[in-house]
Amino acid sequence: MLGLRVGAHEGNYLVAQFMHWGPALGLLIAKFLGFVLLLLAFAVGKLRLLRLLNLWFLCIVGWNLAIIWIQILVR
Repeated sequence: MLGLRVGAHEGNYLVAQFMHWGPALGLLIAKFLGFVLLLLAFAVGKLRLLRLLNLWFLCIVGWNLAIIWIQILVR
């Protein structure tokens, strides 16, 4: 939400489509779907996949923080 407030745009096509119902609802839906996928992977014992996804999510969070910082600096 902070990124959207400072002028960043959603780069994920699917999440951007969810956000047509409102930014908060769109992000909530995306997080809920991610949580469901996490539970599914855990239920079928794909722990290695979960570790890989955690690393991927770490990269996404880092990227989002960088974009927020850049948007704040260029204002």
